[in-house]
Amino acid sequence: MMLAPQPGDLNVEFTTDQQLYAPGAEIVITLTNRTKHGIGYNLCVSGLEEQVNGEWRVPENLPRDVLCLAVLKHLHRGRAASTRFPLPEELPAGEYRLFTNVEDLRTGEQALIATSSFVIAK
Repeated sequence: MMLAPQPGDLNVEFTTDQQLYAPGAEIVITLTNRTKHGIGYNLCVSGLEEQVNGEWRVPENLPRDVLCLAVLKHLHRGRAASTRFPLPEELPAGEYRLFTNVEDLRTGEQALIATSSFVIAK
């Protein structure tokens, strides 16, 4: 999956708490709103991609037993929201990143954004 470029006026950061994890670890992900207005988000529905042959792809057969409510949350300007993202035990070593969708609440414009890449090592 190739991510669309983030619109220039949608200044939002999506980060992880570390750059190196073991399979089965929990990642703390944080979404920070640096815009001058509110954004919509739901970190529970964030996804995982791995880099394969220079391309980002969602791993096949990825188990994720997490119940998510389809609720668009509001993140006020200058605020941050965090949650934990559990990594499956069976993930192979490699380079990964997380992605999530955000929405400009003024215009309804949506953007798919990603964290910087991180490594999963056994």
